[in-house]
Amino acid sequence: MTRVLILTFLISLSSYASNTPESESSIGAGLSLRHFHKFSPLIKSLIELNIEPENSTTTKKELQLGARFRLHQNIKVSGYYRNSYGLRHQDDWIKENNIWKWIDSSKRRESILGTNIILRAVYLDNILELRTSLERNFHNQQNTMKIRPGITHLFMNSGSPFINLFLQYEAYFPLNYHEKLIYKHGLYTGMLYHWKKWIKPGLFLKYTTTVWQNSEDAISRNVPSYNISDTSTIIGVNINFYY
Repeated sequence: MTRVLILTFLISLSSYASNTPESESSIGAGLSLRHFHKFSPLIKSLIELNIEPENSTTTKKELQLGARFRLHQNIKVSGYYRNSYGLRHQDDWIKENNIWKWIDSSKRRESILGTNIILRAVYLDNILELRTSLERNFHNQQNTMKIRPGITHLFMNSGSPFINLFLQYEAYFPLNYHEKLIYKHGLYTGMLYHWKKWIKPGLFLKYTTTVWQNSEDAISRNVPSYNISDTSTIIGVNINFYY
């Protein structure tokens, strides 16, 4: 009788475990291309293409179009529209064909509209920056606020910058979803080389942690509460173009 109870208990634990996602840790390569066009000293457009791993099995591809306006020497505001493929969300953990898994979102297009304000200050050869963004994802009606403080150090040559070293921290605040105050955060660092006036290549390193909790499907099926964290490390190339 005791053996039967122990076996039943172990089977039960195994069943519960199969219902919940496992934490993932991924490492991959990324590419970031940005094109800036200056219409006037106050108005600049930005086209941005980013390709990088979203997790260990899915690649995220994003194309963003935006415009930036200088309100003051140290204050900029911008608006942008982004198409994204391969994003993962909390409710993408579903049961399909009697198997729990993450939805393959690599071909799912999501439209995101956003705006941000950038505050900057210059101290010696350093640029201090605080960027606050508000975004609306029309795929799932989620609203997110992002806060990203950062610092850029300029290495000068004959009075002009020739290398930028930057370090940024970004935190994601879900406004109408998720139970965590901050469900995603990470560090972003790298360098940019002023090769030509119209092109600046560089390298970057990004480390991100994301917290996942019960999806709607898991809640409806009485899956025990889970709270897992995924980590992602991305090493990539970034190239800025200016026309």
